[in-house]
Amino acid sequence: MNCNSKLVGTKPENQTDSKNIDNFDFLGTNINEEIIKRCDPIRRLPSYAKKEILLQTKSNHVYFEIGVGNPILFCPGLFGGIYNILEVFEYFSDKYRMLMPFFPMYNLPLHKTNIKSLGYYLGEFIDDLNLEDVVIIGSSMGGGIAMIHTIRDQSKVKAMILCGSSGISNSPLPTGLFRRKNYENIKIQTKNIFHNKEIPPDEMIQEIYNLILSYENVIRAIRLTKSVRQYNMQEEMKEIKTPTLLIWGNNDPITPPQIGAEFHKLLPNSVLHCLADCGHVPTQERPTEVIDIINGFFQNNSF
Repeated sequence: MNCNSKLVGTKPENQTDSKNIDNFDFLGTNINEEIIKRCDPIRRLPSYAKKEILLQTKSNHVYFEIGVGNPILFCPGLFGGIYNILEVFEYFSDKYRMLMPFFPMYNLPLHKTNIKSLGYYLGEFIDDLNLEDVVIIGSSMGGGIAMIHTIRDQSKVKAMILCGSSGISNSPLPTGLFRRKNYENIKIQTKNIFHNKEIPPDEMIQEIYNLILSYENVIRAIRLTKSVRQYNMQEEMKEIKTPTLLIWGNNDPITPPQIGAEFHKLLPNSVLHCLADCGHVPTQERPTEVIDIINGFFQNNSF
């Protein structure tokens, strides 16, 4: 999607935009798309997404939202976005308020561009939107972000759902991912995180490629990747009492299934589900099974 594309959704009448906060720039009720694209360039809505999904702003936060009820908040990975959870996101919007914040991965000060800062940002987002009893779904690096917040403050987190999460693994990104101006390379590398190579749509691959074209984005992505590998939460995880659902792909090339088993050992109130013929992003590759697993988890915990 280019900078002239229309943003999906309109802002409710009681939604208040802020002006001149940090790197955000709003013009009355019209969001400056170039600013949003710069702060988070791969969080576009797929062309086939429900039109009820709104792009919202509050304070210095930008986020997708659909549905009403208790909040479920999705934390995507480094190159992730709503593509990774769209079917699950839309399904649960019938009963829950679904949210996906635009994490400031690409507009934090460079010295603060690390996973710990994003964990702190998640706490600010939850506080600023006055969210309570939040279920956090974290995918890949987003799982690490969810745990950083939950370790600091479990009071507003009702449950965590972690899928191929970072936190204890130092597995690198695929070799050559940051090779610039090579669309075919990005296409291959993106497909390789899935067991079924046909899963990632062209729109998703194009947005990742567009991001890689920016030298500044690449530097920030490398810094975030290094911070994920260096920030090991094994000891802190033992203190998390929050009910936690672990969903892992048996063919995950980034965080292999033995990492999921280690998470299960470390998190005292966790349950682990492993999916056959599934890669790094179960919510995108096997959404029907993931929905069934989450529904069972909610029922077992009386959510």
